[in-house]
Amino acid sequence: MKSKAIKNLDQLNDTDLFQQVAIGLEKIYEHCIELNKTSELLAKNKDYRAFNIIEAVKNEEAAKYLILIDVLRCPRKIDKPYFTRQLRKFNDHLAKIIYSELCSWKPSYYEELCGYISRDINKFYLDEYTDENHFFRNRLINERENFFYVDYTEHRGERRWIYPENNVPATLFCDDEYTNPSAVMQMVKSLHRIGISKYESIKIFSEFWREFKFSNETLYGVFYEANQECFKRIYEKNLFNDDVTQSDYDLIISELPFPLYKEEITLINIDKSKLIEQKEIMKYSY
Repeated sequence: MKSKAIKNLDQLNDTDLFQQVAIGLEKIYEHCIELNKTSELLAKNKDYRAFNIIEAVKNEEAAKYLILIDVLRCPRKIDKPYFTRQLRKFNDHLAKIIYSELCSWKPSYYEELCGYISRDINKFYLDEYTDENHFFRNRLINERENFFYVDYTEHRGERRWIYPENNVPATLFCDDEYTNPSAVMQMVKSLHRIGISKYESIKIFSEFWREFKFSNETLYGVFYEANQECFKRIYEKNLFNDDVTQSDYDLIISELPFPLYKEEITLINIDKSKLIEQKEIMKYSY
């Protein structure tokens, strides 16, 4: 048995690809729902350390749902390198974290979204708020590992142990109830209720988006109109689930993220001197 063989989906014809993606979306959704139940229980029991771990796992699993959505949107015959690269994101921690945050960002146009991503994929980032140049490892990876692991660290000459703590997470409205599902989880629930995991829906969805052309200057309003047209076609085939609500539809139409299959989301080993240069430029631009 070979695990993490997602790239082998590239070997399938469209019919088999759509069938496998349909199964994958169902399994990811079921897993996320179960993890969500566990999060609720942990919050009620005030086990916030375990809550943070389960939330991180749940959000990364929900991100896989959106990564598969972009597999469907990618024109595989025209842009084969994009397609195979998109499949690899499925098992990449940084790509999953980026996808888990996408639904919280509100870019006006595609290049603006790419700017958000480029900010978060550098191997290091620089402390912007002091005159000294202190470098930190990638923020997203660092935050993820701080939820999971005990580590021995050194910063500014100070060495210390860091470890996950049982503090009340910011995602809770109060200290004994889980009340605020992440944006990515809300999107996954809405997509699932609208019936996107059905084979027939996937076929319509993929055929529509593979023909959709966009550039760095494409405004989100153009994607909004495309979402409307795409899901109108799915609706006309009576493929929406019975439990879908107007709120689900509105969320998908207005907030389904831009396709990201064109973007490579991997750590960039940026030259530290360039970060210092950028900091100096920003300092004198205010």
